[in-house]
Amino acid sequence: MPEDIARLMHSEGHLSKSRRLLSVPFVGKDVPSRQSEWSHPDCRIGLSALAYRYEGLRMMDFVQVMKNLCDMMDMEQGPFLNRKACRLWIRFVHLAGGRVRGVKTPLKDGAKDKDGAGSPRQEGEFDSIWPLELVDRRDPEQM
Repeated sequence: MPEDIARLMHSEGHLSKSRRLLSVPFVGKDVPSRQSEWSHPDCRIGLSALAYRYEGLRMMDFVQVMKNLCDMMDMEQGPFLNRKACRLWIRFVHLAGGRVRGVKTPLKDGAKDKDGAGSPRQEGEFDSIWPLELVDRRDPEQM
């Protein structure tokens, strides 16, 4: 996908940064482009959701989410487990079928993946995820 974005930037050269995160980039309102038929917001949102369901979260999007969570955590005060960003991280990990180290609230079997989305997990693969305050975003093994 990053290759497609680079190719589009080279051919058209004026794609705004915020639109690179959509599954179908376009130039803008009332500006014809090769993707102008997909420029309607409903199409963009629907195709982005469909791309996520088929391909999953792109690594660059995951890195951005982690950056936002860490920045949010740094802005908050109080014990780490009581911070909104840390609770959100724990929820993300639990919804993915994992467990965050030091958190005693395991998921019930029925709450793992109600809609069947996501990839099948290996037993023990996500049983010991680092808490958000200990995640090093520069470490590729943790990311």
